[in-house]
Amino acid sequence: MDVVKDKIRKCALNHFNKEGVHFHLDTLSKELKISKKTLYKYYENKEAILGDIVDELFRVIKAKEHEIYTDKTLTPLEQLIEILCVYPDYEAVSYHHIISIKETYPALYQRVDQYLENNWDETFELLNLNIELGLVRPIENETFKILLLGLYKQLLLTEHDSPKMLMRECIHHIFYGLINNNSEVPV
Repeated sequence: MDVVKDKIRKCALNHFNKEGVHFHLDTLSKELKISKKTLYKYYENKEAILGDIVDELFRVIKAKEHEIYTDKTLTPLEQLIEILCVYPDYEAVSYHHIISIKETYPALYQRVDQYLENNWDETFELLNLNIELGLVRPIENETFKILLLGLYKQLLLTEHDSPKMLMRECIHHIFYGLINNNSEVPV
């Protein structure tokens, strides 16, 4: 990775976390002590910088998911739950600003949505293995995906002190339920 490009992306991410999409390229060039011409050598506009941030974010997510998928020290159920809880601290992204991308750069938000919607193969493989092992109740892959996508998309819109912990808590409730084991449950 080019050092200057990486510095631009990190600086932009810092401003995105504070201001959402409303940061200015002038601010980045001044802060980085580079000319706007140099900045435009690497990125044609702000949307391109944000696109690079989104791509890197999801690259980190997918790498972490694959690391968990191949970790044979975890049980299949632990692997499934951990994959679903991946919430990388990629430069501490303020995910709640993603909604400002949706409003200002709809094509870029569509890319975020595509990242969320695609590449569920390893997750589905673990889900089906856990179903075969009798550890998880049978559920269609698409139903499972819709359930999780609803959670993930809602978490993107939520400001929370610890979004990673909130996601883990939600995943825990999905897998272990809300019903107290001592309660009588009507069928």
